[in-house]
Amino acid sequence: MRAHRTGVQAGRSWGNYRRTLPRKRRDILPTPVARDVALDLSQSLYPLRRDTIVRYSAVFETFAQCWALNYLLALIEGGREWSRSQRRLAEDFSPEHGTDTLPTLPRILDVFPFLQDGLSKLPAFTTSDRSDRDTPEAVTSEVNALEAVTSWRAVRNLVVHRGGMLSLRFLDRHGAFFEWLRGHYPYMLPLEVGNSFLFYDDVVRAVFAVHSRAASWMSDVLEEVSVGRRGHPLAPGPKPSEVFFPDVPPPAPPLLTDGDHAPSLQWTKNDEFRTRFRQTAPRDPRRRLTRRRS
Repeated sequence: MRAHRTGVQAGRSWGNYRRTLPRKRRDILPTPVARDVALDLSQSLYPLRRDTIVRYSAVFETFAQCWALNYLLALIEGGREWSRSQRRLAEDFSPEHGTDTLPTLPRILDVFPFLQDGLSKLPAFTTSDRSDRDTPEAVTSEVNALEAVTSWRAVRNLVVHRGGMLSLRFLDRHGAFFEWLRGHYPYMLPLEVGNSFLFYDDVVRAVFAVHSRAASWMSDVLEEVSVGRRGHPLAPGPKPSEVFFPDVPPPAPPLLTDGDHAPSLQWTKNDEFRTRFRQTAPRDPRRRLTRRRS
């Protein structure tokens, strides 16, 4: 707690913290004890845990969107045809055919049902502050990586759209998963309609663990389909035996590089190609208008 030994900024932060506390005399700053600091830190960490979980779920959705684009490219680069639903998904991503709303995670899971099947076979994870290890749990229909990811996405929507207030619909759909979680973290309060969703320290690590494992499995699938050109951080280069970045990872390569799907690559580089495409590509304004209204 000796802030003056840890640098100028730490000393200023400590002084600012003391100035926020009640004073007995106007000219004397209070000197909080460790218990006071621990309580204030706990209260200040709560919104950080909430926002971390909300943002982590949002980042996973962005990952799923990038994964879907890569998978669609890998299919046509491998000489395979898109299904009707995959073509519609590609159109929704398209700046020419789509809308301003990108496909959501549920939409991507519907288009690629093998994702639902694979994620439902991955375990959910728990963690403990006594260990850095992730503990996989037995897979059931109500407790698996798919349920965990979709449940935390629902929590994100709950915070963004309802201020974190629990609804009967949320409990009917996701209550079983969070009851399972409470079995590992008994200090979690039961979820009740009308109460706020609460965020706990250990739970943040559990969120990290299950989303990381889900993303890793999806990346392996993409790497296999693309024959190594996509799916790992160093693609399209060779994948090392161990992917580890002790410092800040290098910038990710572009989504499209030489050797990828030629028309898509031309779209990113050639203004004349984009102009010709806009003039000749089939479009149905009525379909776009209908989707926007819906």
